[in-house]
Amino acid sequence: MLPSLECRELGADFIISSDVWELSAILRGMGVTHHHPQARHVYPQHYLNAALGSDVLVQPDIPLKAYMPGCISVATLIAAGEAATHRALEA
Repeated sequence: MLPSLECRELGADFIISSDVWELSAILRGMGVTHHHPQARHVYPQHYLNAALGSDVLVQPDIPLKAYMPGCISVATLIAAGEAATHRALEA
């Protein structure tokens, strides 16, 4: 879960969220982001609220095998996160 709304309630002025949810990664791979017209049909409402409540949403391209323990190195995950962060900040 992305706790962006809870962070706002606690007084945060600027929210940077990192979305590493496997379902979200699968849907993004199929071209269905939280901005997609059909998003409300496939994403839970609490996810959409949190994603849209973030000022910057970092969405790393995490290979599906990364969700299986021991199948991918931590360095690969860190590199994916860094690349996604740079993309998000440029946008």
